[in-house]
Amino acid sequence: MGKSKRGTWGGRSQKERKKMKGLIKASKREASICTNGIFNLSSRVLNEHETKALGKGLKFAPSAKVDKFGVFVDLKKFQRKMCLKKFFLKNPTEREVISSEFTHSGLKEGSSFFPRNMISEEMRIFEYMVMADINRIHSRKLQSNLTKNERDALTNLKNDPTIIIKSADKGGGIVIMDKELYDQEALRQLNDNTTYRLLPSNPTQNIKIGLSNLLTKGSDAGILDQKELKYLNPLFPKIPIFYLLPKIHKDPLHPPGRPIISGIQSVTSHLSQYLDILLQPLVKLIPSYLKDTMSLLQILENFKWEPDFFLVTCDVQSLYSIISHNKGCEAVRHHLNLHQIYPLEQVEFILEGIEFILRNNYFSFNNQFYLQCMGTAMGTRFAPSYANLFMAYWESQWSGVSCGWAHNLILYRRYIDDLLFIWKGDEESLKRFHGLLNQNDWGIKLDLQYSRHTINFLDLTLYIEGGTVKSKTYFKPVDVNNYIESTSCHAPAWLKSVPKSQLTRLRRNCTEREIFDLQANKLIGDLKEKGYKEESLIDIMKDVQGKDRRALIQYRKREEKENFSLPFIYNYNSHTPAINYSIRKYWHILKKDPVLQDILDDNPKIVNRGARTIKQQVVRSHVRQVNSVFKTITVKEGFYRCGSCSACKKLGLKREFCPAFGANNMFKIKKVISCHSTNVIYA
Repeated sequence: MGKSKRGTWGGRSQKERKKMKGLIKASKREASICTNGIFNLSSRVLNEHETKALGKGLKFAPSAKVDKFGVFVDLKKFQRKMCLKKFFLKNPTEREVISSEFTHSGLKEGSSFFPRNMISEEMRIFEYMVMADINRIHSRKLQSNLTKNERDALTNLKNDPTIIIKSADKGGGIVIMDKELYDQEALRQLNDNTTYRLLPSNPTQNIKIGLSNLLTKGSDAGILDQKELKYLNPLFPKIPIFYLLPKIHKDPLHPPGRPIISGIQSVTSHLSQYLDILLQPLVKLIPSYLKDTMSLLQILENFKWEPDFFLVTCDVQSLYSIISHNKGCEAVRHHLNLHQIYPLEQVEFILEGIEFILRNNYFSFNNQFYLQCMGTAMGTRFAPSYANLFMAYWESQWSGVSCGWAHNLILYRRYIDDLLFIWKGDEESLKRFHGLLNQNDWGIKLDLQYSRHTINFLDLTLYIEGGTVKSKTYFKPVDVNNYIESTSCHAPAWLKSVPKSQLTRLRRNCTEREIFDLQANKLIGDLKEKGYKEESLIDIMKDVQGKDRRALIQYRKREEKENFSLPFIYNYNSHTPAINYSIRKYWHILKKDPVLQDILDDNPKIVNRGARTIKQQVVRSHVRQVNSVFKTITVKEGFYRCGSCSACKKLGLKREFCPAFGANNMFKIKKVISCHSTNVIYA
């Protein structure tokens, strides 16, 4: 009576039951690993509302009310642009031409000059009237493109400290991981002592001093002008942040991470930008240089295929992290000396700048600081150019007419770490050549794929038919339907351009009309799922079908922009149509300004920045560790007396301020500021 039958759940030992539960849990997880484009690898079970909200995609912008203060700031910026136009019309200046043997980048800090004496009564009235309308618009009820449950779901996901939400490295999916497992993968990589080293403290201040010395040296030599000197030395740099993009295409259950360092506005970010500007001309001179898909399509357009050819692709394993500093700098020096674009003194400065960035490539992860000792960070501006020149230097060791394989390499092109070549010969000779390439002391290891019939490269599938190389768009197995929904809080004109741009890309990539039709029909199905109207999609498809493909694989000449137009720029929101109407309604007031009437167009040019997306809400590069000690002494937002000047002695703590356009309009101060704060816009 009390015995359990052998083989039943109750008859198993505790260890067996635990193992069985794990297997069942794993099988269920694998079966439902991807739902609605979401790869949920975490222990958190998403509810219906969380799945629906995230399923809209990371590019989806929830409906947002007009930000009164944001529009006010944008009106002030527009006012400044008008004042500058008026000022320089009355005070024309000739552009200073400086003769120099050195090449200058043109980089400079944005000017803060604001000739306020140019503000006219018409400009003040325009601002007042628009802001009065904004106050009325702000009180209107918001028609949201998310339900309350979906909005709450996004807030809950954002505030859950136990999970990490990231974009998949490839395919456009959304990956949710337990923070513990995410940290384990990050630390697995960071514990590689050949690539990373743990630092005892924040090195920013010491690096700033070293950077200042380097830039002063460049300025004293005349290599940097004063504008470059100021721009390349940021006053308040941000700390670079290390994060991972899950490679779901490698392993859908336990994805390795692609390491990225977010170094925007970091201490060396501007120097990296400067170096990239100078290295780009060298990259374009590389014989194997491939700009993009379109340039490859141009190359293959009239290529004649022979029966003994192979289509071959290779991928360099972990290119950015394998480049030794010495070898990388040697490669750059080789190209600088080869092409002699820059004077010798500037060549040395470029190399010193590269070495400085490489030797000081630090970042933060989980409140600890690390130094990357090997390779270069994915995320720094000059990294692609640097990697390109490294690969080109390696190529120069075995390529060329004198190499023993020259007659086999019919075509060779490379897009950074992705190689494509057409091989003449048998399979054994190709494998020997691949083995030879992998026998190097550069750290370069190539994965090999080859076929006489078809192969995938970049976003193309290349295939042989009728003695020619044809192409179609390649869709990865992990690709999900991540096209932006038609209800997203984006400008209607921008949303309308999504189907056209995607269909045009298919038409460009597909040699044969029949294959384009198949891929286009699949795309239309995906877009219909995202709420786009079928009739409109079919009309766009017919329009794209009629385009000459030969014209689509040609680069368009850039149209010169009129330097005279003054666009009004602000963030798109759900009330944008009403705001645009208000701007147009009062535009005639500005036209009454005797100077502006000749500057401004009859109708305003209005440009919208993108609205805040789901990605900006739930995806974080840096996950802060909550510290209860610091939490108790956090200073609240507002204006505080500095305690050291007479200007603010009579001012107490201020949480709000009243701008110039009316006493009834109060704005919340969203930062901690004092007399010493910079970049504050005063009304």
